[in-house]
Amino acid sequence: MGSKLQVSLDYLIPIINHWDFDATPIIVGVMGPQGSGKSYLSSHLSASLTDLYPHLHTITISSDDLYLTHEKQLSLINDYPNNQLITSGRGLPGTHDIPLLKDIFSKVIERNTNYSIPTYDKSKNQGKGDRSSTDQWIRIGDRPVDILIFEGWFNGFLPINDRNALYQKWETSELLNKLDFENEIVLIDGLLNDYVDLWHNFNCFIYFDVEDLEYVYKWRIQQEHELIQIKGIGMTDSQVRKFVDRYIPVYLLYYDQLKRNGFSNPHLQTNVLFKDNLKISLGPERDIIRFKTFSSLRSKF
Repeated sequence: MGSKLQVSLDYLIPIINHWDFDATPIIVGVMGPQGSGKSYLSSHLSASLTDLYPHLHTITISSDDLYLTHEKQLSLINDYPNNQLITSGRGLPGTHDIPLLKDIFSKVIERNTNYSIPTYDKSKNQGKGDRSSTDQWIRIGDRPVDILIFEGWFNGFLPINDRNALYQKWETSELLNKLDFENEIVLIDGLLNDYVDLWHNFNCFIYFDVEDLEYVYKWRIQQEHELIQIKGIGMTDSQVRKFVDRYIPVYLLYYDQLKRNGFSNPHLQTNVLFKDNLKISLGPERDIIRFKTFSSLRSKF
């Protein structure tokens, strides 16, 4: 069936070959749960496309690189004192530097040159992380970006913006019901609205469909075991499960909708010649079970 990389290249190459780069760059959204291989895919996509199209400037960035600074992350405790999902660490909606993200996307779309994109050092502040020093940032020189691959674990998730629908999800889920409806569920849904304008920059979208969220725990534990082998230290299995627990409510609220319908960008023209979604369904060993390209503008499934 081919690797995730080959399937993704087969999807993107026809789009790139017919794209008018004089008019606008391509922004590719990539979504996958923790441990699914989205970062690996994104970095290897960038390298492969650079080899195939050396005349095009291809880069990849992660939402993980655009977290709030450590100082601003600490200030969230004052902003949201009753929401431990957000204040206990980075990662969830509300923990990213949205103005900075929007500025970067604008620079790419406007084909600006000579600017830098921050990176994030997760090892700073005893593992709580902080923005890297400027010498570690990604430097965009005198060539504008032609292809931007932007990866993140909740890319394409859309807020529900309906209290009754939110309440029904909260009331019928044993896990969600453990959370405070007003201070956690409603707040996270509201914060997710801040990301929608970013998603609307995606010209095409690649996402991993994982049928069982237990896979996320398994994959993240495997990653931690590999880290321990390399560095000699890391989290226990129970600590990893507790770490992943913070993310599960967001999956329960929004992931099913994305898996069913893909991501639809309302700003794309309805007569586009390419299919704007690639859905890759993964098994428990991160193996491809099936994949499908489709246009969210014309059909749902």
